[in-house]
Amino acid sequence: MHHLQRMFLQNCWDISTYGAAFFTGQIFTKATSSSNKVIRVYVSINVNGLHLLNLETKALLISLKFGGFKWQLGDGDTCFQIHSIHNMENKMSFIVHTKQVSPWR
Repeated sequence: MHHLQRMFLQNCWDISTYGAAFFTGQIFTKATSSSNKVIRVYVSINVNGLHLLNLETKALLISLKFGGFKWQLGDGDTCFQIHSIHNMENKMSFIVHTKQVSPWR
């Protein structure tokens, strides 16, 4: 039985969001040139970095390791901005809107 439990834990340890704190938020993406699409997400933070999962499908959207991005609080108490810094050909920036930003102020 202990061997099976250990095997199960080893599989869990390989999941990028293992041991993460989760909270909910939303990001906006360009659906068309004149409209945005809202994606509701789980934001998770652990010792590996920051991860965004689609709230409805639970699919991992993005995983950024610490040192591979910078972040800053946005205007007001509702969002924070993420900017990737290491991957030059796929540089990205996005804004996460969440109620959990307010306590950081």
